[in-house]
Amino acid sequence: NSAQYIGGVVGKSEGASTKCTNYSDISVYSNGTIYCGGVAGYLYGSSENIFNYGYSLTVNSSSTGSSYENYVGGVTGYSNSSLTNSYNTAKIDVTKGNVFTGGVCGYVKGFVSKAHFTSDINVNNSTSNTSSYTYVGGIAGKAGNGIEESSATGESITVNSKNNVYVG
Repeated sequence: NSAQYIGGVVGKSEGASTKCTNYSDISVYSNGTIYCGGVAGYLYGSSENIFNYGYSLTVNSSSTGSSYENYVGGVTGYSNSSLTNSYNTAKIDVTKGNVFTGGVCGYVKGFVSKAHFTSDINVNNSTSNTSSYTYVGGIAGKAGNGIEESSATGESITVNSKNNVYVG
């Protein structure tokens, strides 16, 4: 199965992204690897002033194999570079797969600055696959270069996962 790129503004951006806003809810049901964000599924270049004001972001994956990953974030599912001044108000719900889920970014390789998340996250990764993993955070599920001047003020982060869980 091929990768799916889903975003409220763009599925996959291979350049810098600036001043992008989404107001819509997003709901995805798919199999294979999923990159899903309130604004962008995948961001390759540096990004700033990116906002998601939708109410909900829901990803249901039917994939249970260890080679499938779900990158889900309130602003972007995956960012290969820095992310500055971003905001998400949408509640995030993710089901199944190897999961990277964050209130702002699922997985960010660059530096995160001035990111804010004001809702809740619910992850249900109930696969019995012992090599599965789940990374969940109020700002980022996994961050490669650090986070500064950021806040996650939602009421809850709820994770149901059997194996290799990292929550922050």
